Amino acid sequence: IRIGELRKHCLINVSVKCFCIKHERYYNCDDNGDTTTSSIETSHFVTRHLPLCYPQEEVNSHVFMSVPQVICHRMDEYSPLLPSGDGVWYDGQGNQHDITHTSDTDDEINTTLLYHKDRQVEILIQVEGTDELTGQIVQAKHSYVADDLVWGATFAPCIHPVEQDDNDDRRCRRRRPYTCHVDFSQFHNIVSVPDNVKECPYVVTPKNNDNNKK
Repeated sequence: IRIGELRKHCLINVSVKCFCIKHERYYNCDDNGDTTTSSIETSHFVTRHLPLCYPQEEVNSHVFMSVPQVICHRMDEYSPLLPSGDGVWYDGQGNQHDITHTSDTDDEINTTLLYHKDRQVEILIQVEGTDELTGQIVQAKHSYVADDLVWGATFAPCIHPVEQDDNDDRRCRRRRPYTCHVDFSQFHNIVSVPDNVKECPYVVTPKNNDNNKK
């Protein structure tokens, strides 16, 4: 999710919180080990915290709003956007599905999308900060459902460096040696990425401490 500030003055001390609202289904097998519709229990609209890898919640980091920022969540075995446990889940009709045992990327995406629609997953984003002019707390909220999610894509670049002109005032170059241009016409645009991409430029890969030891 990409967020940005269109006003000439920015919010300060900006924090971002994400939540996942979905139906939770619990199943009870009969004596034969089968799961039927009558054995499925559903808890509606359960709210789960959606942990973020940017901004880093464990260090209570804030978001720098002078330029657009991409908010990131890692979909792993701890993510509420995926079935918990071994990846096996049951829909409202008692049919069994398995995300972890799919070898094809498209099948995995389709199974995940089916899970989101069965559980009516909704992602709620809450952005809160302080107006630097008035000191008032400003809060914005937005939500996304399964059909809003785009798979196999990333945001198109919207921040570009500005080349310094040799004729520019030297004092200006000394004060701001690096400047950028934000193209908000590209803010919502996306571009496709290959299926075999293993890293994301917006996510910092944790270092292996064992490799750093001598």
